[in-house]
Amino acid sequence: MRVPHNFGPMNTRPNKIWRTGIAWGLYDFANSGYYLVYALLVLPLYLMTVALKNDPWLEMKWGIAQGAAVATAVIAGLIWGRKLDSIGAATVARIGMVAPAIASMAFQLLIVLRASGDVILLSYVIVHALYLVSLTIYDASLTHVARPSEFIEASGWAWGFGYAGGLACLVLMEIGLMFWPRYSAWDFLVGSSFYLFFAVFAARRIGNLITVSPINVAVNEPASLQS
Repeated sequence: MRVPHNFGPMNTRPNKIWRTGIAWGLYDFANSGYYLVYALLVLPLYLMTVALKNDPWLEMKWGIAQGAAVATAVIAGLIWGRKLDSIGAATVARIGMVAPAIASMAFQLLIVLRASGDVILLSYVIVHALYLVSLTIYDASLTHVARPSEFIEASGWAWGFGYAGGLACLVLMEIGLMFWPRYSAWDFLVGSSFYLFFAVFAARRIGNLITVSPINVAVNEPASLQS
């Protein structure tokens, strides 16, 4: 027998769903810094103009790295999914959202140390796989913080909030360009710091919104109540 969802006080007021959407969307706001810097803009350009500037296989290596990250995330999900369920949704959300942000902070040290392009790509596979796993955890957490009838509205607020995060991170990077050259360690430090700072708040907020973990508690019930 599974525990029924027990929605928190924010979800007992349908007219306040925007609050839940923004609170839940804080992770969207946070990870926009990572996506902008590492997956979409700065890292690919850094590899193209600095680390792998004269590598004729750059495009292929980047494609392989992206595919390897996705495959790693899928395999990790299959292996650890059931075990993570036993931990509880709130704990999984907190760990899953903060771990890739910490990994991205470590990753940007490779830029500072001028690591080779191949080392950067290999490390990117690991960090990006953690990021993809965090998105799965994040998306799944919506079922614990809003009613089914509220999913679309909550997602809409989060979607907009995510774009706001990307713009905020971009502004910070542009300000830094007044003092540091483009594609320097500053860009990566901004993206990683932005991600980590807001991911910590997001993980704590979302963890608090989740009031019941999706685990089977039949083992704790009398036999007459098990099904």
